[in-house]
Amino acid sequence: MKYRNNPFKKWMPTAENMACIKLADGRFTRGETSVIMEKELPIYVNGRHLVTASITPVMEREFVTGYLFGQGFINGLEEVESVEITDDGAQVQLKNPEKIIKKTG
Repeated sequence: MKYRNNPFKKWMPTAENMACIKLADGRFTRGETSVIMEKELPIYVNGRHLVTASITPVMEREFVTGYLFGQGFINGLEEVESVEITDDGAQVQLKNPEKIIKKTG
């Protein structure tokens, strides 16, 4: 299996500090808290949109291959030709393109 993407990609932050109002000891105070950031990741298999996942913006390739395995679309990495992560989503090429068609109908 080949992983193709930009090796110099800068990771999006997984959390961001945001201003908020906190309740503690019966009082409201202004403060700051850390909020997990997510992004939408459309997954295309052999050119066909399979699903859009909401994920933290790290380890996208690992998420995609794990999702395909966990949902029964693949039985192992040997079935995957390539995984490419772009700004438009994840592009996956399986060695047997018929398998995904049979699974999704």
